[in-house]
Amino acid sequence: MNDILKVRATIWNAADGTVEELLTVSDSYSVSAGGKIAVPLVGSVDVAGLTPQEIASTLQEGMAGYAGAGRTPRVSVDVEQYAMIYVAGEVDAPNVYTYSPGLTVLKAVTLAGGTARIEPILGQERNFYLARSAAMVLSKELRFLEARRDRLAAEVARSEITAAQDSPDLPSVSKFRAGEAAIFEARNQLLDQQLAFLDKAETALNDAISVLEQKLTTNTEQLRAGREELRREEDMVEQGLATRVRLFDRVRYVGEVESRVLDIERSILSTQQNLRDIEEERIVLEATRAETAVTELQEVTAKIVQAEAKLDGEYALMSAALGEDVTLESLHARAVGTPEFWITRTREGDSRQFEAQSDTSILPGDVVEVQFPDILEEDFPETPAAFSAAGSVN
Repeated sequence: MNDILKVRATIWNAADGTVEELLTVSDSYSVSAGGKIAVPLVGSVDVAGLTPQEIASTLQEGMAGYAGAGRTPRVSVDVEQYAMIYVAGEVDAPNVYTYSPGLTVLKAVTLAGGTARIEPILGQERNFYLARSAAMVLSKELRFLEARRDRLAAEVARSEITAAQDSPDLPSVSKFRAGEAAIFEARNQLLDQQLAFLDKAETALNDAISVLEQKLTTNTEQLRAGREELRREEDMVEQGLATRVRLFDRVRYVGEVESRVLDIERSILSTQQNLRDIEEERIVLEATRAETAVTELQEVTAKIVQAEAKLDGEYALMSAALGEDVTLESLHARAVGTPEFWITRTREGDSRQFEAQSDTSILPGDVVEVQFPDILEEDFPETPAAFSAAGSVN
């Protein structure tokens, strides 16, 4: 382990409220290879895998008998110094480095100056690496474009998009798919919200038309009755049975009702036009969404064709370099040019080595080794004619 822990122990006296520091316990302790520290009044304490807070609690429990009645032990533990880590192998500066919390393999390799090849890469091997790097970038770009294509196709068809599982050769496929699925969901939600707003407006306008039609029916009936009364009033005036003042009142009333009827009819026509505008807006909204998706789909499809053509070209270059057909699966199986990370971890006297990833967390005392699997010299053909004909640099 080799960590150094800073321990501070005190005793709180309940009787007088004073705090007494235990100088015999408060000290710095080095963690042994077996993960233990030896503390006065407590003895040997196994601290492997424990946090500073858990170690403090263990020490407090061990000191409880020593403290006595009315006296409560209090212990705080901090890491004064972490065990050093070792970075070895094909790095620029193999050495011993200071550990800090949150350290990963990639960060440790960075501390050591990054990866380095022991021997220069020349000839066909160099050609293979260059083509392979380009192929890996193109493969990721192609999967990203395919995820976007599927999302756009689903938008055009107004259907669901299918999720994809990671594969050993392309571990980031699900991330691409998840990102496109999030975009798909967000755009669908926006469209649904816009359509829902139009639906509410359409419902409100239909309700308004219903009310206006009821008013129109009532006022039309009033106008019919008013006109009949007006004709009777005119007959009575001609016969001298009614005054013209009464006739004028009836004429004014009929005119007011006719004006109301015209206003209601105009309102109905205006509201119906608003309904037609909403329907047109809905059609335009959905058509614009589809048109945008179709345009983007065409662009993405063209990019996929270009990426596939470039990827085929890189595979041809690698095949020429190796003298055999290279596919995406065989490319990942070789893992050529990709560094391997190995961690050796010692705990309680036992050491174990395991393969790590760039984001694997490192613990104090770990040994990180970087290795590059090489293509054997016999993997490459003697004559680079085919490769040279493909236009690569030798």
